[in-house]
Amino acid sequence: MGAPKSKKSVHGRVSSTLERLEQLVGEHGLADIEHESSPETVEDSVRNLKKRVPAKTKPSSRG
Repeated sequence: MGAPKSKKSVHGRVSSTLERLEQLVGEHGLADIEHESSPETVEDSVRNLKKRVPAKTKPSSRG
């Protein structure tokens, strides 16, 4: 009974989020966004995440 309504609300939320993103990109421009997130900082954050999060392929020693 509630499934169709929830699907519609999720779709509505996604589309409204996309609209907001399009507005932000329209206001600030893609160049600004690309400039703010340089590849080096992205790579550094990925490295830091890998250090904090253990690899899922290894079996956990904490059984």
